[in-house]
Amino acid sequence: MGTRVLLNGAPGYVMGRGTRSSSDKPNVSAFADMKGMDPAMMGGMKTSHGPECLTSLAVPIPVLDEETLSGLKILDHNVPLPVSDVNGRTAHTKVNYGHIWEGTDRVIRVEKERCLHHPDCAAMRTCPTDAISNNFVINRDLCINCGTCTLQCSEGVFRARLGSIELAEGTVPISLRQSDRARAERLCTMLKNRILKHEFTPTQMLEPL
Repeated sequence: MGTRVLLNGAPGYVMGRGTRSSSDKPNVSAFADMKGMDPAMMGGMKTSHGPECLTSLAVPIPVLDEETLSGLKILDHNVPLPVSDVNGRTAHTKVNYGHIWEGTDRVIRVEKERCLHHPDCAAMRTCPTDAISNNFVINRDLCINCGTCTLQCSEGVFRARLGSIELAEGTVPISLRQSDRARAERLCTMLKNRILKHEFTPTQMLEPL
């Protein structure tokens, strides 16, 4: 608690544990002045259970000892990723985040010349953030690079390598990513530049969560 962070691009602080935090899925609650937030770092998406808020959080991590440094050396393929059935959320096996990000595309590419201008564009209709406009251009401020459009467009207008997971039952392709690695890396760069310009001063925590 008390750690200074960037919340949607605005300086703020960690308040405590999130309302849905648990030992298996810990998360935090934070606050910042909304007037200082970057609209491109926040938003929402449609799900089958209703709307979900999207927020971006950047946390400065002072590297003051070997233990902290060793933690930052962990790569994607060292981070376990449970694979669960959508019904019941029971984890059946574990892979790692390398399957999701290594050798895949961070950003969705658009090849407009492939478009047949179908009146009922499946990609536009199913985009969870309404980022695809009538002229089949992606609004990058709304797009979270989830990849849904790449599987909905039969003509290949929207393209990206999303990766796949190899299970005993066979190969499972990634069909939707709820983490936007490209936006996260932009926010980290924003925090780094503010620290270097002395526009953001990290703080010590008041107490551990």
